Amino acid sequence: MVATRSVAVSGVSGAERPWGCPAERDDIERTVSGSLDGRTDVRKLPVCAGGCVGSGVMKLVVQVKLLPTPVQAAELEATLHACNEAATWVSGVAFVKDVKRNFALREHTYSEIKQRWGLGAQAAQHAIKKTCDAYRTLAANLKAGNLGKPWSKRYRRAVEKPITFRPEGAQPYDDRMLSWQIADRTVSLWTLSGRMKQVAFMASPEQLARLALYRKGESDLVARDGMWFLQATCEIPEAPLHPAAGHGVLTPRRTAGHAVEGPASRQGQRDR
Repeated sequence: MVATRSVAVSGVSGAERPWGCPAERDDIERTVSGSLDGRTDVRKLPVCAGGCVGSGVMKLVVQVKLLPTPVQAAELEATLHACNEAATWVSGVAFVKDVKRNFALREHTYSEIKQRWGLGAQAAQHAIKKTCDAYRTLAANLKAGNLGKPWSKRYRRAVEKPITFRPEGAQPYDDRMLSWQIADRTVSLWTLSGRMKQVAFMASPEQLARLALYRKGESDLVARDGMWFLQATCEIPEAPLHPAAGHGVLTPRRTAGHAVEGPASRQGQRDR
């Protein structure tokens, strides 16, 4: 996402500090927060031209609450139900044919998903992918012994029938299905009836700043207790472990850290 070296915030030049240090991240997030409140133009923040000091990356799930109108909420519900019904059907095909790899399963299911449920190309592929991911997770749990021994009731119950998805299970959205208008606090996203624009959402200034700077990859559309949420993945640089020597650049070290924040956030894990 946006990484800067030359931006001067709070009277301190970015060139005097390595990108990724906590003080600079906080200053930049405050600057972007100000831009989203109309005090600064976010487009004037410079983008890194190289020479950044390497650092690890922490994945943070930022959850924002959608504020759809009743008509918009009805469209979202119909879309979510169709996606999960399609994924449950795909799961049955995967179980019967014992085909649980994305590309192979797509050959058996992609065309019918689009025709039968009216899903777009990306939504159909995500329904297939999340089915494969669910079976991959199940296999990992079985291998780790998390579901007991092979003769236990819990183990047999997990392997003797296809995985099913709740009607309101979370649905992944990529950038071709979802766009963010962060300054306006609205999103535009794909639904069965077409592109739905100007869906309002609420978020704190800090969350808006993180979304503007660090959002990367897919977001999940989540329905819970009559409310709607988007869970967006942000990749935030961590502070470098060692100082840079001269003008050299250190090789980044990636971390496996994950965190979740947002209104009414309970777990931030995909809910199938």
